[in-house]
Amino acid sequence: MLWPTPVPKPAKIVSRRSKHILKKMAVLSTAIFFRNQKSEIRIIKVFGAKVETKTHWEKKNNPVVNKSKKFAIRIIGLYKYLTEKKQEYVISKQILRSGTSIGANIREAHRGYSDSDFYAKLTISLKEADETAYWLELLLESNFLSLDEFDSIYKDCEEIIRMLVTITKHRNHNKQE
Repeated sequence: MLWPTPVPKPAKIVSRRSKHILKKMAVLSTAIFFRNQKSEIRIIKVFGAKVETKTHWEKKNNPVVNKSKKFAIRIIGLYKYLTEKKQEYVISKQILRSGTSIGANIREAHRGYSDSDFYAKLTISLKEADETAYWLELLLESNFLSLDEFDSIYKDCEEIIRMLVTITKHRNHNKQE
């Protein structure tokens, strides 16, 4: 059974799975609350066949998550522009993959089992952001993008790179201490 059956009054359930996955779980009527190792509170509401999830992390306005999602939407628009207007299919496909992967890996990092998993996913996001910057530079140098178009989207990419470098440097600094 995927979800425990809701009970009228709160019942505490201790998970026997790995401590990285779930530590404590409590079931309250139609909502399930659980706390993982990072002390994030995840709320899952079950309404018939629909399942809604929100994490404590997603409730806050997280700039890295928000900027990477907006950037992915811009990359999708750039892909459409390149394929429809400029008839460019090779680099546009590469930039679509790397540009949308940034936000996906950041999102996946927050569902990580441990701190090392979290930082590994953020490091992958950083590498994808750097790859995206490379493809943008190629598009500029091959005259598929004007300087104004390039500057607009490249600044967003650089901003995400700076944010990810700051987060991953923080991890490396803590490891050395």
